[in-house]
Amino acid sequence: MKRLGIAFLITVILGGIIYLFVSIFKEEEKNTIKEEIYFDFSYGKEITLDELEQVVKKDFAVILMGNKENKATKTVSLLLKNIKSENKVNYYYLEKKDSFNNEEIYENFILSYPSISNYMNFSPVILVFNNNSFIGGLPGEVKERNLTQFLEYTQVL
Repeated sequence: MKRLGIAFLITVILGGIIYLFVSIFKEEEKNTIKEEIYFDFSYGKEITLDELEQVVKKDFAVILMGNKENKATKTVSLLLKNIKSENKVNYYYLEKKDSFNNEEIYENFILSYPSISNYMNFSPVILVFNNNSFIGGLPGEVKERNLTQFLEYTQVL
């Protein structure tokens, strides 16, 4: 019985020591790893839905549509910034809140490119146009590898 009590006491003491070490290291890890994710679209131009119709008539146009406050949009904007394009591709940002305010322009845009309606429920979404034709879209928050593959598929890279 004496051995059982000693084994119990040693187990409780070791458990307490391990718990203290783990909690201290987690506290330090939280303080050092915390990165600020911010929206950065300095590599492109912000446009409105009115301007979008003129933009897609040009050569290549990559359009990021989302909400600036959304974490996924912030992440995708930073990923697009990190990817270097060999071609001179124009990058544009369209605030999703603004795009639904003018329903007539929005409906005309959807009618001009019917396959875009598949992507409009997502935030963020990347749309690629070439010479007034819709090439493809990539919805939601994506990883850098998937974004690179999409841009290679759409011949942006």
